[in-house]
Amino acid sequence: MRPYIATLATKCDLKGYVRNTAYGVEAQLEGSHEAIEDFFETFVLHMPLLARIDGMTQTIVTPKGYTSFSIDTSVVMEGQTMLALDAAPCQECLKELHDPSNRRYGYAFINCTHCGPRYSIIEALPYDRSSTAMNVFAMCHECYLEYHDPSNRRYHAQPIGCHHCGPRYLQSIEDSIKALQAGSVVAVKGVGGFHFLGDATNDHTVKTIRALKNRPFKPLGILCKDIPMVLRYAHVTPKEEALLTSLARPMVLLDKKKHKLSKALTYELQTLGVMLAYTPLHALLFDAISVPLVATSANPSGEPIATSAEALKAYFGTAIEVILDHDRDIVAACDDSVVSSQCVIRLGRGLAPFSKPLLPPKEGAILAVGAHQKNAFALYVGGHIILAPHIGDMDTLAMHEAFAKTLDHFLALYDVRLTAIVCDHHPNYATTLWAQDYAKTHRIELIYIAHHHAHALACMAEYDLTQEVAAFCFDGSGYGSDGTIWGGELLVADQRSFKRKGHIRPFKLLGGAQAIKEPRRVALALLFECYSFQTVCALALPVVQSFTPTELQLLYAMWNSDTNTPITTSMGRMFDAVASLLDMVQVLAFEAQSGMRLESLYEAGHAPYDYGTKPFVFDWEPMIRAMVATAQDKAHASRFIETIVSYVVNNAKLLSPLPVVLTGGVFQNRALLMRTTQALTQAGMTYYVQQATPLNDASIALGQLYGALFNLPQSTL
Repeated sequence: MRPYIATLATKCDLKGYVRNTAYGVEAQLEGSHEAIEDFFETFVLHMPLLARIDGMTQTIVTPKGYTSFSIDTSVVMEGQTMLALDAAPCQECLKELHDPSNRRYGYAFINCTHCGPRYSIIEALPYDRSSTAMNVFAMCHECYLEYHDPSNRRYHAQPIGCHHCGPRYLQSIEDSIKALQAGSVVAVKGVGGFHFLGDATNDHTVKTIRALKNRPFKPLGILCKDIPMVLRYAHVTPKEEALLTSLARPMVLLDKKKHKLSKALTYELQTLGVMLAYTPLHALLFDAISVPLVATSANPSGEPIATSAEALKAYFGTAIEVILDHDRDIVAACDDSVVSSQCVIRLGRGLAPFSKPLLPPKEGAILAVGAHQKNAFALYVGGHIILAPHIGDMDTLAMHEAFAKTLDHFLALYDVRLTAIVCDHHPNYATTLWAQDYAKTHRIELIYIAHHHAHALACMAEYDLTQEVAAFCFDGSGYGSDGTIWGGELLVADQRSFKRKGHIRPFKLLGGAQAIKEPRRVALALLFECYSFQTVCALALPVVQSFTPTELQLLYAMWNSDTNTPITTSMGRMFDAVASLLDMVQVLAFEAQSGMRLESLYEAGHAPYDYGTKPFVFDWEPMIRAMVATAQDKAHASRFIETIVSYVVNNAKLLSPLPVVLTGGVFQNRALLMRTTQALTQAGMTYYVQQATPLNDASIALGQLYGALFNLPQSTL
């Protein structure tokens, strides 16, 4: 922003200065009224692509008689400047990258004020070169001249560098290209961490990556050169193309075409995760490679992304064939963002950290620690709400350390002293235990926000909602106010409290956590609810036949005696049950597999099942009986989704005129979200779905934070 303001002020014949402060960019303009009016008329219309205005204050001051306009030294103080986001190379830089006459021809770290690394290299605020990972690279004379030239695109571009003075890859790029062409897996250090790259058309290569990551079935995404390459393998709508080509370059979920990619990428699924080349290095690789590349973070499943060659070798030892490392430190790890045309699934590179001002602002500094799965924390500081990038599931010591490291980085960046901390009610969440210990040690306020209320609040925070809403919160699990496992909830909520208005008819999880891994156990429990034990055993259903007679007897005894069978109202588990009854998934290979399979079978035009007559309750028994009666009917998947749509719309009408909120990981199902929003629109109802933040548990911290801001006593704020 500073170079843009300085250049524009000079064009408008204004004198003064611009500088970074911890509160944002500060400028003093001196000149005629006409010149200042011209400045502001042009200012908003032609802002740089990476610039964003959250608020602007103008104050008339006494002129100091400046004779020129300059970019002054940044002022360091406690404040609220938001972190800039990493961005893919702009067209001007790509043109120079491929121009043999340009001095940065083939330079894998080319960037300017319009693109390049930001968040991943920032060590401290304000954002100056001396406060980034670039501080160890002294500019050569030519870069120095560009950096200080107001007419140059690299005027005050903090990551500026070239072949002579900037970062460099420590191994041969040409050798990596040859390795990729030969079918080898290459571990490449990128923007926010190391990635495994490999030929996406080569079965052996894809299976090698799966073995390295211990990820046998979960879908893998691909990296493509450009839109024409993407179109060879997937269908792309205009909205999806806009997402693919945005500066954030997220991975976008697309509908597959019949293609020659390895079947081991996604196996039976009909969607494909695709992202476009988002670094200059990627552009150089695709100059020589004509096929898509598998692109996935270089870490074992469930562990943090590796940001150094040392961490990479600690994970994989000598199993990695080729490493392409560089000498610029990654200060802040950041995995790739994942989105669909309808929602954000993972907030990462290019989209994170998410930040927005709270209006009106409040005092205080609050930390929300988020959920146990898909963890990300959130901070309120300096009048802004900040949602950190995706960290992951808090199941290992390494993930706990990644959480602590990322949090320490944010607290140091904003130099804040926390006044309160917020967590989930779940007594066994690692984040809850951490928050309890931290609050006790630092003697600060601790507040609890219910899991599904936090889901609703996350959506409300994104849209600045303060009125009461009808929130349909559908996910896999969350600790309920009654001590059971919720997940199919209709809440009437505002920013301070909620009332549980409706839910799925409760059912039992056979074996507790084991049922989450085995959809067949969920389906069997529902069958036990609907039929006698003898009738269930006689059913010619694959789910029943997947158990031995002895197992069926033991599981029925568990169900009948309420032994290790916690009660749930989870919509996510209902997806599991239906997938099992349709013999699509009996034992999960990865999370959300059931929902993905059902989504792939959805066809429009089918009628919903009956779901009972009790207002606000989703009674699944009529649906289960209908599925058992016509087990071979291919329409069951579509009818199931239409039943959920019908439940949402009809019960939303009963709560009209409350606006509707759709939230929770279940709504990541593209067919469900598409049909629900279509039906709500046709019914003339106002609804809200998160667009900038994830629908899943990665936004729990955002909701916790928003709730705390309205529930904490003023003395704490």
